[in-house]
Amino acid sequence: MRVKMMRMGIRAFGSLICCSPLMAVLGFGGQHVVNPGFEDVSDEGSAKGWNNVKGPFAIRKGAGYNGTVGLAYDNDDPNRFVDVSQNVPLQPGKRYLVKALVRTENIRGEDIGAGVCVKFMPGGAYSRGIKGTTKDWEQVCFTSDIPVTVSVDSITVRPFVRKGCTGKAWF
Repeated sequence: MRVKMMRMGIRAFGSLICCSPLMAVLGFGGQHVVNPGFEDVSDEGSAKGWNNVKGPFAIRKGAGYNGTVGLAYDNDDPNRFVDVSQNVPLQPGKRYLVKALVRTENIRGEDIGAGVCVKFMPGGAYSRGIKGTTKDWEQVCFTSDIPVTVSVDSITVRPFVRKGCTGKAWF
């Protein structure tokens, strides 16, 4: 997944180029995501900085953009749901632009499918979901205003496949 986040000024959006494979959360202060390409993996298979990578989610070589390491999802049980996340030190009261690359195969279900979101207590912002099978990587994009009342400790970025969905996805 490639995610770009940047703080936007009141007058105009800034412009940054994403250089990291798969995921980058960037602001004018630099990179916010630890291990954005999922390439820093322990001997036990956990990706540094990422929480709850288990069940239908796994870190896999060759699963990422251009054959790099990536986060892969494979689920045939619509009742199984896992919430992969990483705490990200974004600033309350700021707006962020979020872009992500997602690839899917046979994602089905009643909900929106695969995407990425920024969550905070209470609330969050979600990308559009991707269902079905994509021919290539698809970009999702959205903005998120972080309320001034939000605790920095509660802000996370989360690649997702919504509960009730089955199939495969790559981030």
